[in-house]
Amino acid sequence: MNLVEKYYSEPGNYIVEAGGGYGKSTSLKYLADISFEREIHGKRELPIYISMAEFNFQKVRAGILFDYLKQFFSNEVTEKALLEMISDSKENIHYLFLLDGLNEIYNYEINGQTVLDFVCNDILRLLNCENVNIIISTRMAEILPEKIKKFFNLLVIQPLSNEVASHYLGLENLTMIPGHIREMLKTPM
Repeated sequence: MNLVEKYYSEPGNYIVEAGGGYGKSTSLKYLADISFEREIHGKRELPIYISMAEFNFQKVRAGILFDYLKQFFSNEVTEKALLEMISDSKENIHYLFLLDGLNEIYNYEINGQTVLDFVCNDILRLLNCENVNIIISTRMAEILPEKIKKFFNLLVIQPLSNEVASHYLGLENLTMIPGHIREMLKTPM
């Protein structure tokens, strides 16, 4: 089952963990693309894809996710106004935040808090809205504090076994394929 099938069969909050090259970003981008055409709980789905690495080139402070959202409105819009807008649209719109590459944030300290602390606090505020789901991709789920993880299901993408790759390719076995290509085939994407 892929991420899209999993999410639409069991909507919720997910942490997608896998090594590099396993398709985390591709899966989140694909989910964002097709979500515009879907409904969830009878509401139009509004996906918001955010590459977390972008935060490495911005001024970092508390409310960093909300600062990102302000670019679609106005810098004068407050966090409170954004949260009210999200909550007030609960009858018609379901928001899907796709936070890609959480482990790619430079996690340095500012006035006693880390960048990850700021992001986690924003995630908690978003999760207070009943019409919000969040999917986070990361190479290391253990970087997230328990106060966040308890709201999420963990999906770990594993390497494909030789048997699964053989079946998928319609081959009896993979021994006829050069070793370096066999290793690449273990990556699900």
